Amino acid sequence: MVIAALKGGDEAKLNRFHSKTVKELKNQIRLRNLEIEENLEKIVDLQEEYDNALINIDFDAISTTEKANEYTEVYLDKMFRYEERLIDLSDINHDLSEAIDKYESMIEKLGNA
Repeated sequence: MVIAALKGGDEAKLNRFHSKTVKELKNQIRLRNLEIEENLEKIVDLQEEYDNALINIDFDAISTTEKANEYTEVYLDKMFRYEERLIDLSDINHDLSEAIDKYESMIEKLGNA
């Protein structure tokens, strides 16, 4: 073990370093968890907006075949943008969760050093 080969003063320095590092990693985990929570709230709100937009059709915009063709393009573009934003937020949360897993692994390894 690395600590066994160190002198007394070096061991104390290493312990302080480990302690500060673990504290910072725990803080990063806390911050990432807060960001995930915020994104989950955004996802819920965005999903509600998406659902409302999906069923709220502008009947004036589809009153003629020509208008309906134009509106279809606008409508689908809007719906695809909602879907992209939902996917982006989900991807961000996935990445944040992976970072948390890495930080937790680092804490575990530092505890065993």
